Amino acid sequence: MAKQRHNPTRLRIGMLNPPAAKCSIYEAGILMRDAIQDCPSIKFKYSEYPAMPEGGVDVWLAVYHHHSLPLGRHRFDSPVVAYILEMRPNDPFVMCREPFEAILCPDPTMQHPSPRVVPCGRPLPHPVVPYTHPSQSEIEHPVVGMFGFMTQGKQWDGLARAILDEFDTATLRLRLPIATYVPAGQDYIELIRRNITSLSSRLELEIEQQYCSQAELVEWCRGNTLNAFLYDRDMPGLSAVPDQAVAAGRPIAVSTNETFRHVHPYVHPYGQQTLRGCIEQSQIGVPLMQRDWADKEIQRALLRAVKIASPTLMLNTKI
Repeated sequence: MAKQRHNPTRLRIGMLNPPAAKCSIYEAGILMRDAIQDCPSIKFKYSEYPAMPEGGVDVWLAVYHHHSLPLGRHRFDSPVVAYILEMRPNDPFVMCREPFEAILCPDPTMQHPSPRVVPCGRPLPHPVVPYTHPSQSEIEHPVVGMFGFMTQGKQWDGLARAILDEFDTATLRLRLPIATYVPAGQDYIELIRRNITSLSSRLELEIEQQYCSQAELVEWCRGNTLNAFLYDRDMPGLSAVPDQAVAAGRPIAVSTNETFRHVHPYVHPYGQQTLRGCIEQSQIGVPLMQRDWADKEIQRALLRAVKIASPTLMLNTKI
């Protein structure tokens, strides 16, 4: 007699995130949690390491990271979908060699021959605000926002120079919170301040240091004419800062750096066009990113990964 396959009414998914921290990996896990927890096909259990969800689960969704959540496959009692955030173009395995059953990769440009790899869009913070294009008067004296933890290669003063090249006057707003795993502190903030204020009096500089929630950061981005990130760095993974900027429904500009490769198909990078060009192209590009990275699209990608991780599970929904 053939073995009967498990056919749950709702799929039991246990999600494991790294410990709470002021960290982009942890925050990415929160965004994924918020995107999938209302999926009608799953019964969802969420926990943060070292706690583990109680009771049985059909599949684990683990936010794997070699430092903040370095758990091997042997630590889990059910098939695992690993949510991998540090990857190179078309290579999700550069920082993870564990034999997880499936890899969910939030890089919509990912093309990898392994059938275990499922690309998806970037989960966006809530609320996602419909796009609003700036008025001409806003563009003539723009308020340009940039935020993030103070890691190397973010070109804070490079953005200031780019603004001065195009606009007679402008305001540059920086939000530079202190992170859990980043050693830079007040001395580095003052260095950034000196480097930018020495360039020109035509650029007004505002620096904020408060660490805020996802919703607060989206609201902060809404107050900017343009949210711009001109990184020049070499490290695995996609930058997370477009997540909040796209959710805010305002124009975005990014550099040609591969960390923004997920944005490039929608808004061509600075260097291939001007900041003004980025503002104009955002009218089309930002609403398309909001559509392609919506919660329902993330949920569909997760269910595809679950069917790869545990083929015997029969889901009660079409993917």
